[in-house]
Amino acid sequence: MFERFTDRDVDQEIAQVRREKEAAIDALDFEAAAALRDTEKELLTARADREKERVTADRPSLTAEFKQVNAELERMRAILRQRGLDTDNGAA
Repeated sequence: MFERFTDRDVDQEIAQVRREKEAAIDALDFEAAAALRDTEKELLTARADREKERVTADRPSLTAEFKQVNAELERMRAILRQRGLDTDNGAA
């Protein structure tokens, strides 16, 4: 629902909904306040989901990291073998 909003838009919308919710409470309009509370929760969830997606997208998967480490290990074993060092005895 809020996917088209920028982060700044979402933050501004949260602030606006909070102000409206407080005004509804002051006016003793608890039904409106409850609806605004629900909207606020949706906005907060949308913001948290965006942040989670951003963090996840910026971080390589564990599988990709394992493949990188394994490739580097194999490269180092090849260098050791070129220098005549045994890599199969567990010392390297």
